[in-house]
Amino acid sequence: MKWNKKILSVLLSAVMVLSFAPTAILAGAKTPKAKTVTVRAVEDHFTSNAHDEEWSFTYSDDYFTQSGYKFRDDLARMTLGLAMASFSSRDAINEGDHSRENQNFIALMKQIGFKNPQSNGDMLKPTAKDTIGVNCAYKKRADGSTLIAMGIRGDVYRSEWGGNLLVGATGDHANWSHCRDKALTFLKKYIKENHITGRVKVWVSGYSRSAAVTNLVGGKLDNGYDLGAATLAGKDLYCYTYECPRAVLKSKVQDAKYDNIHNVLNENDPITYVVPKDWGFVRYGRDYLYPSKRTSGADYAELTANAQAKMKEIPNEVFDLYWPDFYVGYFGMPDNQREFYDRLMTAIGRGMVSSRKDYVNSGMQQVLSDAVNVWYSRLDKDISLGDALDGFLNKVQENAGSVMTALVAGKGEAVLGQYFAEAMRDENITTYDWSEMKAAISLVAKRAGRMAVKYPAETMTLLANLLTLIAAHDVASNIVWIYTMPDGYLAKHAEYSWK
Repeated sequence: MKWNKKILSVLLSAVMVLSFAPTAILAGAKTPKAKTVTVRAVEDHFTSNAHDEEWSFTYSDDYFTQSGYKFRDDLARMTLGLAMASFSSRDAINEGDHSRENQNFIALMKQIGFKNPQSNGDMLKPTAKDTIGVNCAYKKRADGSTLIAMGIRGDVYRSEWGGNLLVGATGDHANWSHCRDKALTFLKKYIKENHITGRVKVWVSGYSRSAAVTNLVGGKLDNGYDLGAATLAGKDLYCYTYECPRAVLKSKVQDAKYDNIHNVLNENDPITYVVPKDWGFVRYGRDYLYPSKRTSGADYAELTANAQAKMKEIPNEVFDLYWPDFYVGYFGMPDNQREFYDRLMTAIGRGMVSSRKDYVNSGMQQVLSDAVNVWYSRLDKDISLGDALDGFLNKVQENAGSVMTALVAGKGEAVLGQYFAEAMRDENITTYDWSEMKAAISLVAKRAGRMAVKYPAETMTLLANLLTLIAAHDVASNIVWIYTMPDGYLAKHAEYSWK
């Protein structure tokens, strides 16, 4: 009798469990499996060896079952892969075929089962200041929704560099806002042409320049941007940016609805401090900070050792080294790169120029934009210019003391002009008209001289760490951190840029 009761209890328990089980389980549905995928993207940017390399990432459809407001480590890792696959293909450019610049995005979409990958016209032609490459693909999900992958080009964008400097005198960053609107227009067009209706989930990513554009895209989607026959809820937006600059004014971002925008960044990366906070610029959403001496405390040594070991396993152009650890402050500047960058941005925003309007009205915005545009448009065809740029920056860093003295004495233009000419000769580059570069060097030298007098510690620390600071922006630094940090680390080191 006792055994009969036990059997009956077991049967009743089984019935109750099955009664509450999801229909999908009863039907034998399986949890989506994670799969390893290969992402191709450029790594060695500025040398004659520049070409696409390969990295491994892990994808699963399960990444999109939770709300987009929840930060997921696994999705953050994979979304970096999406951002990288959306770079223009260096291999295609080397072969002179702009129509294949999206080939790495297409290859990734094929691996993870997304249909009809398409790119806007800007992705498939030579770049200009106001272009922005955008890639989209989609897949249907079991819940009836459509998941759209949207990757915005954030590297190998050549002349678009000139657009980065077009901040404008008022409002959000002018050029990046223009690119945001172009990206959203393409997304809406893609949805219409692929007959996508009803509930959609949008998975969007960008790196560096395109991180700023992606951040603005996320903000406008959260504000209810019209996607035609498709409907997007805040919980269905999966927006991750990497090394994102500041692109939006503080007055616009202080709302929890933007918390589905996740900005993963290295506080040792100078790009994440552009545009100056003193001018009112911040980011939508929350920032998630990679390890640093300031934030990680006693754990930093172990975390860095793990990252360093990973660096030696992957393609990188930073010589297997984590360069932020080589930073040295001068003239009393503390061993805290975040404080240095905050002070440097103030020095630039108030010392080199007196205000945002001064930056625009003095002609500095246009002169710098034109010079950078010319440089990168030529770099597209002549990769030796990358070696020359590296040589110029090396000369400045190695002779930081002499440069500093010259700036203070009002002789910076002559010294910097000499280093630039030497860097060109070192690479046997003699055929170009450098009038735009000379104009930029002249203007920057004069303005930097003013900054050097008023902000000597910030100026000298910048000059003496020039390449060290730039290296922190390399994509390899993102890969090693995001793959070696313990899950949960980033969520514990989150903050708002506007606080």
